[in-house]
Amino acid sequence: GYFDLSDQSEYCPSERAALADFYNEAKGLEWTESTRKVLDIAAKQLLDSPESPTPYRTIAWLDEYESHCLWKGITCEDGYTVKIELNANGLSGRLSSSIGKLQNLRELDVSDNEIKDTIPSEIGLLEQLEYVKLSFNRFQREMPPEVENLKKLKLFQAHGNKITGTVTLSEGLVPDKFSESSFVTDCGSPSLFGDDPGPVDCASCTMCCNEFEECYPTEKNGFLEWKNYEDFGWILLACVVASLCLLNGVSAFLDYRKNRGQRRIVRRSSQYIRQKSAADEKYAIQSMGEGSVYSFFLHNNKLAWSIALITVAI
Repeated sequence: GYFDLSDQSEYCPSERAALADFYNEAKGLEWTESTRKVLDIAAKQLLDSPESPTPYRTIAWLDEYESHCLWKGITCEDGYTVKIELNANGLSGRLSSSIGKLQNLRELDVSDNEIKDTIPSEIGLLEQLEYVKLSFNRFQREMPPEVENLKKLKLFQAHGNKITGTVTLSEGLVPDKFSESSFVTDCGSPSLFGDDPGPVDCASCTMCCNEFEECYPTEKNGFLEWKNYEDFGWILLACVVASLCLLNGVSAFLDYRKNRGQRRIVRRSSQYIRQKSAADEKYAIQSMGEGSVYSFFLHNNKLAWSIALITVAI
């Protein structure tokens, strides 16, 4: 006869059933990879020579003869699932509500896939969750308010989706090594949805992203939160004009300094010429004698020059 043991935990652990739901609702048959190669310890022990090729066996999701802890992307501790890492693996469909049964789950990474529909409220049951990556999928509608129950979060990234409304994270969360990239949603402007309903409202987020996938820290670069770039354009134009004015002022100042220096050189040159001329004149007078007729021509004496002109005329 046929025996159904799916409801008997000793034969079918609840986590295994929850992961089976996760696989089926995320269209596991269409995943990029759904198998994992593991070392075949039994076969290795039978090897005749240590130089023989290391034997591996391939384990697929839902393999009824293998532990779910050996399925691709699953990490367990003491038989309990603590990590799901299936980013960029072709997941689609939706995120199963059965995920709420993985009570020991600490890390969930299903980023860079094509998962649609809403994020199930059961995610709020995973009180041990520390790292959550839901970014770059096709989640839509509002974030379930139950995420506020995740009081151990160190990383929560849900940007690159079509989520609207308010995202409320637990108070007092402390970012881990990811710092500004710890709590990220589509709370930046301009929003994919325009002004109605506008960007996600996330007061606890450390970073916001907009429809162009541009992300910025919420505190340090708040000037980028304009709903359009018109104001930014005017500010940029003003900065350019101010820079040009400053450049012109600096150039004028340098020209002034340069011209002033040149004028000083000219004055010094003129003074030197006058001094040289006076010295030459004094030397000539001393050489010709103070009473020499030629000495009259070395002075600005009108009488001397008159006598000279009359003499030349005669």
